[in-house]
Amino acid sequence: MSQETKSILEKNIQFVFVPVKNMGRAVKFYSDILGLDLKPEPYGSLYNMDMNSPNIVLDSNLEEGFEPCKHPLFSFKANNLDDARALVIHAGGHARDIVSFGDISFFVFDDLDGNRIMVVDN
Repeated sequence: MSQETKSILEKNIQFVFVPVKNMGRAVKFYSDILGLDLKPEPYGSLYNMDMNSPNIVLDSNLEEGFEPCKHPLFSFKANNLDDARALVIHAGGHARDIVSFGDISFFVFDDLDGNRIMVVDN
């Protein structure tokens, strides 16, 4: 029987930070694809998307300059990948084709700033 190692860190992720260049545009894009109410401007350099944990925090406070993330930062779940892909495209994202490997299907898209995000079939 193995013994669980104790840690002061909790075993969950609280926030995922997504680098953005244009906060207003990013807030609208993510609010549109997630069906969230759009909060009124002005926006600061951080914007919490107010969703179930982990929360997405849009971050335009980039001291080192902007670099979009070219590997998937995280994945969303969707019941219908075709509809999810169409939603991302309609909101202005660049969605790649749906890919299936055995019992998993997914697609990858770039948000308006070029950050790569994955959507996986439930």
